[in-house]
Amino acid sequence: MLFEDYMVSDTPRWIRWRIQDVGNQCHDETGSDEVLNKDKIVAIWKEQDFEVLDDSEWETMSEGDAEFGIIPKVSCVTADIPTAINLGESAAYEYSQLPGTNKAPRRSYVRLFALAPGRENDTISCTLTVWPLELAPNYEAISYVWGDPTAKIGIRCSGQSLGITKSLHTALKHLRLQDRERMLWADAICINQGDVDERSSQVTIMKEIYSRAQCVLIWLGEETERDQGALRELNHLYEILSGLPEGAGRAISHSYGGDEWVSLLKRVAEGCRKEPVGYLLELPWFQRAWVIQEASIAKMAIIIHGRETILWDMFRFVAFKMKQYHLIPSWRNQYFEDTCQHVATTFDSNAHTELFTLLSCARNFCRSTDPRDRLYALLGLAQDTSITSVIPDYRKEPEQVFREFTISELQRGSLAHLSATTYLRDDPGGLRLPSWVPDWTRCVDPDPFTSFSALPFAASGATSPMLTINSHTNVLCIKGLVCGLIRKVIPKTFKDYGPDEGSSNHNTLLFLMNCHDIVFGLDCISKEFTRSDAYLGFCRALCSDIEFEGRPLSEIAVRLSTFYVEEVRNLAVEFLRSLPGVSRVEYQSPRESVVPFMDFVTQVLTWSQHRRLCVLGAGDIGWVPKKASVGDLVCLFYGAKVPHVLHPLPDGSFELLGECYLQNHMLGEALGKNLNERLFEIC
Repeated sequence: MLFEDYMVSDTPRWIRWRIQDVGNQCHDETGSDEVLNKDKIVAIWKEQDFEVLDDSEWETMSEGDAEFGIIPKVSCVTADIPTAINLGESAAYEYSQLPGTNKAPRRSYVRLFALAPGRENDTISCTLTVWPLELAPNYEAISYVWGDPTAKIGIRCSGQSLGITKSLHTALKHLRLQDRERMLWADAICINQGDVDERSSQVTIMKEIYSRAQCVLIWLGEETERDQGALRELNHLYEILSGLPEGAGRAISHSYGGDEWVSLLKRVAEGCRKEPVGYLLELPWFQRAWVIQEASIAKMAIIIHGRETILWDMFRFVAFKMKQYHLIPSWRNQYFEDTCQHVATTFDSNAHTELFTLLSCARNFCRSTDPRDRLYALLGLAQDTSITSVIPDYRKEPEQVFREFTISELQRGSLAHLSATTYLRDDPGGLRLPSWVPDWTRCVDPDPFTSFSALPFAASGATSPMLTINSHTNVLCIKGLVCGLIRKVIPKTFKDYGPDEGSSNHNTLLFLMNCHDIVFGLDCISKEFTRSDAYLGFCRALCSDIEFEGRPLSEIAVRLSTFYVEEVRNLAVEFLRSLPGVSRVEYQSPRESVVPFMDFVTQVLTWSQHRRLCVLGAGDIGWVPKKASVGDLVCLFYGAKVPHVLHPLPDGSFELLGECYLQNHMLGEALGKNLNERLFEIC
């Protein structure tokens, strides 16, 4: 039995069949080897409370029987008429409600459309049908960017007119076959966008829709002059990079090794045409929230850009290697690198299991027209219990969706959301939320410590949260310990100093001098002092007490101190040479200290480059959010993995500024200290 032979019409509450029965047995061509017969089909539908035909009706059915709503096979449309139709020339397509009962709710059904064959200038024509999801025929799902939702182009849908965006219209022209139909799924056609309840219901099965598809077709749009040939270049890079052995990336980044493959990699870095690839990665598809799920869970996915294609897995491999091997064009360095990182890690369906981690990884890169989709688009990838508290509902305002999600997590005992706040005082943009509720539509730097499950922090030990939430005033009352007030803080973050130019370490040095100054003062720059226990603690604070690649912190401290002392002397020499009347100053710094230090900067300060170093009243050193200032309070909530920073308000309440690192407080040490306990009211 061909799948066209048991299509379900888009008609409310009536399942309609046409069956070509050959000996009462037929094969299901949806990919299963199960043999279906009339009795089995009838049994399936009776289980779901649908009316089915009795034996006499089955026997008397004739092809095209209108009385029972029988659907004839889809006929091909090959008329040579304009590609688009005027939306006012024919009746607009009207969606019927998806079937549904208590046993088989509406979310168990999907619409698919058979895209009729045609040539380039033919009108886009399709036939829309409804299927039980588990019985749907083989189909492909389209992943694309809507574009301007107000600019519609007409197509023929089941004989009527349906408006779709220019982006989808162009995609269908490219995807249409010339000699046969193509069964497809696309949200703008298969979901009634005007039915809020249907949208909410279909969002809950988006994972199943894309995971059941035979292939996900990723449509990036037509090629332009500046990104032309990008996929050809990526296919070429895959051929080269997939042949390199493990370890090539570390060798090239540390400039050692004389093997032939290292030389090859250097030639690739110098010779490949990375500009079209860079422009390709700037296309809006890579920033769309929904595409993470659509590409990650696919059985197979293909990127289509104009007439060029590449397998998604090959594309992800190249993106990862381009970052690993530093094949990043300098003219677009940061964005290119961030996109490669996003594609290589966020799109890994096996890398993240918690919804909070997914939200944190996607937050700075993904965009969505509807703010609620920042959360809804990732539900299908999360595997933790928090997803049970989120039921997509487009009738709710975004503020309500985010607030309810945070409240459910706090009541579940997780304080991770308090580390993801982006609250900015007197900020006219963004959603109007309490300071303790993250606005997932806003970018945030840096990523929260709590989004990295591998970090060993347990600042509050084995304690449990002690909190209440006033739903009327949106005030969070939470108990914890007072760690101290911020007494000093450096003026800028490491990132604010900007990159060093060429081989100069000038900005890096200025940042370290500011950090050194607020902790020790600039007088303590002797080599002996930088090898002391106090300086080792300073180095531990700089790297948030996190070791990299098994290197002990004492080794990092020695490397840092060597660089620091020698570079300060270099700076002094440069200053002396600039004075009038000074003709010659002799000093030669040992440059071998620079490479180990830069290794320290790139690997260790990753955790603190968007934070500011501070000193509390008791002398404790820590990293606080960029917006923190002198007089703000550092506290430790019971049940929290890390301390947090609060800004005091005149009425005695607080605003939450975000999480922080505090030296000698990250592994439960605060519980053994004589710190004041307090109930914090956060609004």
